[in-house]
Amino acid sequence: AADAAALIGLPKGSTIGAAEDRGIKVPEGLELARLKEFKTFVQQGQEVIGELDALVAKTPEAIGRSGRVATLVGGLQAQAQNFARLAGIRVDASLDPKDYADTFRGLGITDARIQGNVIALAFPLAVSAQGAGGGGRLSDKDVELQIRRIGAQAQDPVAFRAVLADVQRSLTTSFERMLETATGAPRQQPTRIQIEFVRDPKTGQLVPK
Repeated sequence: AADAAALIGLPKGSTIGAAEDRGIKVPEGLELARLKEFKTFVQQGQEVIGELDALVAKTPEAIGRSGRVATLVGGLQAQAQNFARLAGIRVDASLDPKDYADTFRGLGITDARIQGNVIALAFPLAVSAQGAGGGGRLSDKDVELQIRRIGAQAQDPVAFRAVLADVQRSLTTSFERMLETATGAPRQQPTRIQIEFVRDPKTGQLVPK
């Protein structure tokens, strides 16, 4: 009960009964487990994107050349695959850049390393959108939609950092949507979770506020 209360953002000392009296459903069982896993996935994603942002800010050419970028986005992709399994999302989408050749050609992205990094970022976004919607099937079209969203700016470091900030907001919004669906609480109620980041003046990295 305490885990559920903390997860849905109830003020410290609030009781589950009080929440239910206000019309807020308290998740339990499998639903609670999925919410906790999704929150962990989102928080890990925020941390990875924060490190990516700091890396690109320091070394603009890192998008296509840095092995660290590939490691970060590859780790995030693996986290998304793990969450998809836990959430019961059927993943039928390809992660092979060759299967999105026309899309990358239209975006003007010919560098295989950048293509791989874009897909590794697009996949978690597609998974988070499906998770917020309650599961279902993930197809090539879902990933392609996110590739177009990210890839259009992938070769411009300044624009790419703006995309990373947008990705952070999207991950947070996806968790909020999932939480609202589970609790039945509208956005203006205090169950809304805020995962906000600020830039550390010393390191330039985005860190939890």
